[in-house]
Amino acid sequence: MFKGNQKGLLHQQSWTRKHRSGKKKERKKKPIQEKESYRWLQTVIGASVGLVEKAKLIHVADREADIFELFAQQRCGNSELLIRGEYNRRVKEEMGYLLPMIEQRPTLGTMTINLERNPKRPARQATLQIRGMKVTLEVPQNHPKPHNLEPVEINVLLVEETEKPADGSQPIRWLLLTTLPIDDFQKAWQCVRWYSYRWLIERFHKTAKKWLTRAKNFNFKPESVYSKHWLLIILLLGD
Repeated sequence: MFKGNQKGLLHQQSWTRKHRSGKKKERKKKPIQEKESYRWLQTVIGASVGLVEKAKLIHVADREADIFELFAQQRCGNSELLIRGEYNRRVKEEMGYLLPMIEQRPTLGTMTINLERNPKRPARQATLQIRGMKVTLEVPQNHPKPHNLEPVEINVLLVEETEKPADGSQPIRWLLLTTLPIDDFQKAWQCVRWYSYRWLIERFHKTAKKWLTRAKNFNFKPESVYSKHWLLIILLLGD
């Protein structure tokens, strides 16, 4: 993506979700390689394969990708992360947790962006205030042991809408974790603008699934045929 325009497809994974056995607490104790979320780590690596040296990748993802191993994973020099935070993670800094730290930071500035329509809100403009800082994330206490993980330095942005939306939808509040620089307002603003394009990724997959549903109406068998149709649809849309 550049300025919200689709340029092509670098990497794609498809899988069939297996039946989840055991309690959620027990599943969390599994090594990352045995979890469904491992695909995020694989995608960051896979998207870099075959790229020219000067190309720069920015991996934009929602809260599902707030995975400590993803931040700790070694990446290619041209690869950056821009992930929406899901957890109030422990940090090494004085207050101990991420949200209390970032909420007390002074505002870097305000910006107005155009928000894409999604199932939870109509398209509209939003005026946002941005706070930012660098923190050191602690390894989660409940992480399966043994492991060789170390604390990770990362930049954090808290993005909040300054006024309640007139349409009654929820005001924007994004906690963003990024490896991109945020040492001035322009750089922080760029991160927020890029994250605002994330909904276009969901729209891309929604369109692909709609086409696949039409293909299934032809009653193709076996399941591998569906996978081939999915790949063809993704390639057509990504062109």
